Parts: sequence; structure tokens; C-alpha cells
Amino acid sequence: MGVTSLKRWLTVVLSALIVCSAAAGTASAAANAPAVRVTLEGKALSFQAPPTIIGGKTFVEFRSLFKALGYTVDYVASSKTIKAQSNARKIEMKVGGTTALVNGAKEQVNGDLKLIGGRTMVGVRFIATLSGKTVAWNAQSRIVVITTPVSASVERAALFGVLDKLNKAEADGDASAYMSQFLPNAQMRADIEAGIREQFSQVQIRTTYVSRKIPTLTQTEAVVATTEEIRKAGGAIFFPDRRDRYEYHLRKDASGTWKVDYIAQVSSDWLDVNGMWSQEVQAPDEDKQAVAALLNAQLQAINDKDFDAYAATYVPSAPGAAEELADLKDLQASYRMSAKVERTAIVEYSGDQALLLASMLLDVTQDGETRSGRSLILIPVTKKDGKWLFAGTGDILLNEKL
Repeated sequence: MGVTSLKRWLTVVLSALIVCSAAAGTASAAANAPAVRVTLEGKALSFQAPPTIIGGKTFVEFRSLFKALGYTVDYVASSKTIKAQSNARKIEMKVGGTTALVNGAKEQVNGDLKLIGGRTMVGVRFIATLSGKTVAWNAQSRIVVITTPVSASVERAALFGVLDKLNKAEADGDASAYMSQFLPNAQMRADIEAGIREQFSQVQIRTTYVSRKIPTLTQTEAVVATTEEIRKAGGAIFFPDRRDRYEYHLRKDASGTWKVDYIAQVSSDWLDVNGMWSQEVQAPDEDKQAVAALLNAQLQAINDKDFDAYAATYVPSAPGAAEELADLKDLQASYRMSAKVERTAIVEYSGDQALLLASMLLDVTQDGETRSGRSLILIPVTKKDGKWLFAGTGDILLNEKL
């Protein structure tokens, strides 16, 4: 629930300033697109021929799909007619026909029955929907997801109740109660628990649900999509207020109770960027001045292309420093850069350790054209032998073009 760690801030700022070719990226993504798959109640289906997309519809070999949906199937080759029957339905449809018979009633086929490569293929959504199933398309993974619909009104209270319990445990600072809402085999459970216990010991936060909805619900799995406002209520560490969007992925445990499997963060936006500066803490003036001077020295090293001076602002073996220095050398070979400090504040301080909040301005020039940006960054600093040095490359809180 903390800020996202992003190393190599110069690279990230430049990526926001330099316009890249979107067409090249799209072509590359299409070339590397995974094969289309189909799942039924969470289990992958196998077909005699691979699924294919035509005109935005996914087509599969008919016999395997019907059998997976519980039908017995008869195919009359002479008339190219499929006859499928389950306990609840009888479907009859013909290649080239415009209608299908479903329990004797006509349904428009709309091109959902085709001969492709000598095989009879049917539209997944068409057949699954006729069979009373819910169909969803996961564009990123290219998976057609078929599930049995469940009444959201029946499960909504139980699902939202899990989130309410998480919220109460968070407000109470009760890590054990928080983790009790997760499956015993939840994804990354140990890492989540370690992070929650550390967070609860350092800061008190309050979460308000702006919205909650259930985009996916089956008999055993659900996704609850939320928009949340998360605000600091107490504690000594730096914690900016923000508005996040999450997807809570839940499954039923052995007793039939909804539990969290994992939580995916969809987006995060700061609620009050200017308010971050109000979290400045007391520190001796000489340390404030020394830390500010350290940042100025690093940015001056960037402006001067003095890579030794740049490296000297870090403690030896600082996480990410070597990679950032290598990036800096590559960038300086192609661009002329000018960086300067706009504002700084120490937002955590413990004598020989501190956390620096800094707003920096960067001008990037290539072929006579200059682009400007602002970066808000959080950098750990430490005092070694009486000298302040950067302990890592920091977390980028905000990038914007000017």
C-alpha cells in the first residue's frame, strides 16, 4: 500500500518527455500476442483445432465446445447440420443457415457457424450464451472466460463484507484480523503479511470506499473492483494521501466462505500533491542544509557530465545507483540535460537516516529542441562518517511535462 518503487528517475522522466512511435509498439505487441484460449468454470478447454478470431468473434471446433457444455452431439454431414442436446436444451443449426432452433424456437445465427479450413466452427459467445452461460473476454491474456451466472444480489453482501472486515482491521491496526480474510494459500501471502505488519506498526491509515462493484462473479470466484481514498491518520512515517483503484480477487474456501486470493492495484493518483510538503519533520538546520547541498551536487554533476562526482553522491553499493549511472551515461550521449532543484523537505528523520522529498526540474535538448519536465521524488539519505549520502535511487511520486 506504499508508493511504487521506480528506479532510474532520469530514464522515467525522459520517457515522459520524448515522443515514441506508438505504431511500432502496437505492431510488436500484435506479433507477440499469445494464442487464444477458452476456459469453462476456470478450466482450460481443448479443441481439435486452435481457436481463431474472425470479425471480432472467437470461433472454436463445435464438437468439443458442445461436449464441454454438457451436450450429446450428432453431426449430419450430408446437410451440414449440428444436433446437440443436454438436459435443459436442444439445439439444431445448419452451416450457412441464418437461424438455429433452440428448444424449437428460432434464434438468429448471425454468422456464428462457419466452415474454416474444412472444419465446422462455432462462435463461442453465441453457443455459450444460448446454453445459459456468461461469457467474458480478457483482451490482455486473450482468454474467453465462460462461467455459470450467479445472482450478484445473493453474494454482494458477503463479498463487500470481506472488504469491510479488511477496512476495520486496517483502522484497528490488527494485522492478524486483516490476514484472516485471505486464503491460507493466497498468492504471495507471506510477503503481503510481512508488508501489512510493517505498515501497521509504522502508520495509521483510513480507507474510504468511493465505489465498489462486482464485474466478475461465478459460484466459486469473484472480482470486486473498488475506488478508494486512502488517508494518513497517524504515525511517524511519510505517507501521502491518494486515490487508488483495486481489483480484489476472491475465491471460496473449503467452507464456502469468500476469502481474498490476491489484490491487484489498477491505478493510483495523489489526492493532494501540495499537501505532501506539510509532512516535513523537524531536523537540525545543519542536516537540512547538508542534504539539500547533496542533491544540488548530484544535479550539478548531471549538468557537468561529471560521472565520478555523480557516483560520489551515493553510498558504496547503493541499490540501483550503478544502473542509474549507466543510464545517465547513455542519455548524456544523446541529449543535453539541465537539472535543478525546485523545492526540498525532509519528511522522515532519525539522526543518521532521513527521507528527502524533492521537486526537480529537468530540461532535455536534442537537435535544438528542448523539452521540460518536473519530477517529484522521494530519496533515502544516510550519514556516513559525518557525511550525508544517498542510500538509494528513490521513489518517483510524480512526473509531468511542463
